[in-house]
Amino acid sequence: MVSQLKVNEIVKQSGSNLTIGGSGDNIVLGSGATTAFGKIGQVLNTVHNTQKSTTSTSYVDMGMSLAITPTSTSSKILVQVHLNGAFINTGSTEGIQTRLQVTPSGGSATTIAVYNGYGLQGEANSGSATISGSTLHSPSSTSEQTYKIQLRSKNGNAVILGTNDSSNAQLSDTSTNSMITLMEVLP
Repeated sequence: MVSQLKVNEIVKQSGSNLTIGGSGDNIVLGSGATTAFGKIGQVLNTVHNTQKSTTSTSYVDMGMSLAITPTSTSSKILVQVHLNGAFINTGSTEGIQTRLQVTPSGGSATTIAVYNGYGLQGEANSGSATISGSTLHSPSSTSEQTYKIQLRSKNGNAVILGTNDSSNAQLSDTSTNSMITLMEVLP
């Protein structure tokens, strides 16, 4: 015989946890039922395949950005960044420093992560690499958030992101796409 308990609300008696089931138990939802925990609300992605070069020791825009509007003030945004074709155009040791900035609608840009490509050493104009990172951002807002990548040279030598073989014949890659992926993690 199967028992049924029909209620509109379960309220915890005391403490901070409400336990459903015991160790080793499976909790099964009925057909069409959903839960709100552990869900991804939206996934957005942009791919950038344009080369950006600089000798500046101050940050410059890479030209890659992506915006998302959280559906809840409790949502978090998981940002995944993959920057391909990091290249130095010198025979000396150089570094590329990149940063992830977020600008809320009507607000000012804030740096929320720095991804370093230090230790690139060029020999005869070679040294391609990938710089990747993930950041979990809590905007605490339902205003649009725009994420962008900036880069700079550590020592003032030429550094490049998005290098491909049409612009630098020493490299064999025909496409070095970089990307930003944004995922809204629901509360």
